[in-house]
Amino acid sequence: MTTTFKVRHNLKPRSLPLFGKLKSNVDINFEIALEEEERKNATGDAERTRISGDDKWKTTLKLTYNFSQNFRGSGLIRIENNDNLVTEKTRKIREVKLSGTFFLK
Repeated sequence: MTTTFKVRHNLKPRSLPLFGKLKSNVDINFEIALEEEERKNATGDAERTRISGDDKWKTTLKLTYNFSQNFRGSGLIRIENNDNLVTEKTRKIREVKLSGTFFLK
């Protein structure tokens, strides 16, 4: 079962603290997702036992901004936890990414 919540917003140019006056729109995408999966197996009249199971949650914030007609920048922050219900271990992902694209015309 997967549940996802997404919010998208386009921030119009304005003056922001620390950044000053913005020259173009800032596209903001925010997402929260929860996933749950469990598999059980049994033979005959035996009680079903778990053979695999995962609980995962993740949240992502992505920003895109045009510095000029020739340069676009973006940023990404992602936090993800994946809990294995069989081994009872958690895999954690933390990602911060900044990138820029230069366009030649």
